[in-house]
Amino acid sequence: MIFRKAPYADSNLEENQDALTHNAVLTRNDKGSLINVAAGGSPDRGEGWKGTSPQGTEWAEGATDAMLGLKFQTLKAAADYRMRNIAGKTMVLHLIEEDIYLDVEWLEWTADDGRFSYRHAVAGA
Repeated sequence: MIFRKAPYADSNLEENQDALTHNAVLTRNDKGSLINVAAGGSPDRGEGWKGTSPQGTEWAEGATDAMLGLKFQTLKAAADYRMRNIAGKTMVLHLIEEDIYLDVEWLEWTADDGRFSYRHAVAGA
């Protein structure tokens, strides 16, 4: 599945949120990192800037077919604090509460308009 958030799209609207599971619904503001609105993250409070977001997730650079030795951490840390350089990378997303691991291929990330896109497997499939 490919998810895309258009530039300046309202992150409070469901069509601009990627509902991976009931407990993992990801989006972002015009600036900052991803937030998990299902875990209490709010686009209006700026959690994406704190570096701990998205809540209920952890990330590692790599793929699920080679997970041995992967180091899971926050999204920003897994991206070496350079989100603008994430396009083209593959990461493993761990949805902690459900204990689901997904490959995420980053297609696009912009710094100033909230646009991002990625490809991922369907959770639970």
